[in-house]
This record gives sequence, structure tokens and C-alpha cells, in this order.
Amino acid sequence: MLSKNKTIPISSYVVQVASRCNLNCTYCYEYNMGDESWRTMPHFMSAEIISLVTSRIYEHCKTHDLREINVSFHGGEPLLCGKTRIRDLLERFSERLKEIKIQWGLQTNGLLLDAEWVRLFSAHDVKIGISVDGPARINDRRRVDHQGMGSHAKVMENVRHLHSPDGQRIFAGCLAVIDPGSDPIEVFRFLLTLKAEVIDFLLPHGNWDNIPPSKCRDPFGLTPFADWLIPIFDEWFQYFSEKVGIRVFEEIIEHLAGGPGSLESLGIHPVNLVMIAPNGDIEAVDTLKSIPGQHVLGMNLARQSFDDVLVHPKYVMRQMGVNSLADACRRCALVDTCGGGYLPHRWSNANGFRNPSVFCSDLTKLIVHIQKRVSDHLRVVSREGPNVA
Repeated sequence: MLSKNKTIPISSYVVQVASRCNLNCTYCYEYNMGDESWRTMPHFMSAEIISLVTSRIYEHCKTHDLREINVSFHGGEPLLCGKTRIRDLLERFSERLKEIKIQWGLQTNGLLLDAEWVRLFSAHDVKIGISVDGPARINDRRRVDHQGMGSHAKVMENVRHLHSPDGQRIFAGCLAVIDPGSDPIEVFRFLLTLKAEVIDFLLPHGNWDNIPPSKCRDPFGLTPFADWLIPIFDEWFQYFSEKVGIRVFEEIIEHLAGGPGSLESLGIHPVNLVMIAPNGDIEAVDTLKSIPGQHVLGMNLARQSFDDVLVHPKYVMRQMGVNSLADACRRCALVDTCGGGYLPHRWSNANGFRNPSVFCSDLTKLIVHIQKRVSDHLRVVSREGPNVA
């Protein structure tokens, strides 16, 4: 185990300000993958817990001389908190941490977004991400409310607020969960119309004890998610790479070039992120709720500091690079890029997290394809000059 003074301090905080959501997406790790911890959580983070969060973050930053941090508000659905709570939260953070630069972020399903929200977030420079899976007939298969009704029409009505001058300042990106049964180019072209800076395509959560249905027949051989992403990559790389970022593609290219990347789901660089629940519990990344209980650290800000988190085995594991991976991953030529895949996707009851990702075949096919396309492009540019498309 790494010693405390060698572990990287925490600079990214996901603050779960609301534990409930006004959607019930069929793939949701909060509601529909077996975790029930939300039932005993406060609906919202209280003023007392917010004060404790800010004090603990300040303490950690001062101890480790951190001058810049990332704070992302999450849920459930964070806008359920209401404008008064969110405004108070932003002001409390800004006052307590005024010596520290904060990069703000918030992920929302957009159902409650309006012009007043946009003005509030613009005033505090909070970057907004919208979750939407594509056009209505694709989005509304999975992104439904608690009565089973689709969410697309209302979200599209509200996204227009992000096209105002204030909205354009803060509209950071769209997040879409991949449905391999959908048309990838149709989804991509729809998301382009939303005019976000960045598009995130996410693999649905699964692991070796809960294999995604489209891979169940042959998880090592079938590649439905790579087959879905590759046509988008080809179109994006040829026509759109200077107009919109697609994070998974940009990250793979950066890793292939020897860079560190920034996504926790790829690469072997240390991950220095924690989640703070509405009751003040300090948790591992929230997507581990897709494996019930694995997000739990048994720590709370009333009893432990963030320095105490630095020696927790689940935090230390994410600092260990290739040493935390399965033997097959450590031998793989793509390990520096893939990093074994996203942590929740490696799980099995038999081996814990020491497995390749359940999406290993998809990641391999996608990375190899991108590597070839980029290499071929660079050869053409080198031979014919920089103006080659």
C-alpha cells in the first residue's frame, strides 16, 4: 500500500446535493441496479453538511497547498434542490474557499432548467452538462419518468435557454448513454444540433456478474459498443473534430500520443476524486453503486477528514496504476490507453476488481481502429502537407 505522504491529494469533489431524481431511467445505477442506499439518505444536503463540506475541503487544500479544485454538483437531479438552496450553496463555497480557484460543474437532466437557472449559473460560472440520449424515439426508450413517460419533449423545450448569451457561456456538454440498438449517426447528428462544446458517449453500466444484454452471448467476442462508436468516430474525425469535442475519442488519441488524459474511465494515471453524499458520507465514485455496497467507504465528514481518505484501500487502489489491474491487462499492449477500462466495469464476485473490463473487446476494437485512422492521417499529412483534410 502506498504511504500517506505519497498518495495524491483530492482535487475533484462530486457533491451529491440531492438524493432523488424526477426521472427513473431504466439503466440508472441509483434506482435500477440493486443499490437501495438512496432510500435512507436526506432528500437534500443541509446547510450544516454544506458548511462541513466546505470546511473539510478548505482544510485539505491548505494542508496540501492546492490552489485549484473541481467541484461538481450531482444527484439524483441537483435542480430539485431549488434555486434558493443552490444559490446559498454556491455562496457558502465561494466565501469559505475564496483563496482557491474552483472549476464548477453540474450535470442535469434538464427537466427543471429555465432562464433563471441559467442566469444563476452564469453569474457563478457553473458549467452545465445536459443528459439526453438522442432524438425522442431513442431517448424515450430509457430516459423515462416515474410513470414511464418519456422526457425528451420537455428537455428540448428547456435546452433553448442554453442558447442565450448566458447559456452559451456555461453550456459545457451533452452526455448520452449508448444504446447499441439505435442508429449511431442519427444520434450523433441530433446531438450536434444542441450546439454543446463537448459530447460524452457513455457505456451503460455492467460487470462480469451483470453482463450487458447485447454482450451476454459472447462477452469476449461481441463488440456492439465499438461497432456503434466507430461510425461516429469516422464521421467526427473527418468532418467535425474542430467543431465539437467527443471526449472518449479525444482521450484515446491523447493516451495513444503519451498524454495523461483526464477521464477516470481510461488510462492508468491516478484518480483523485471522491463523492460526498447528502448526509456527509464520503464515498468512492458514485457509479460503483452499480455494484451494491462498493461505493461505501465507511467514512463521514463529521468523523474523518479528506486526509483520512488518502489511506483508505479503495482510494489507494486508484493511485496504483497498472499494479491494480488484472494480469491480462498488465500484459496488454493497449494498457496505457485503456487502463483496464472503467473501475465499475471490471467487477466480479470471484475476483473483485482484478478483471478486464466487461467491455474489453469493445475497447480493444475501438482503440485499434482510432490508432490506425490517426496514424494513416498523419502519414498523409506528412507526405502531402498540413492542408490535407
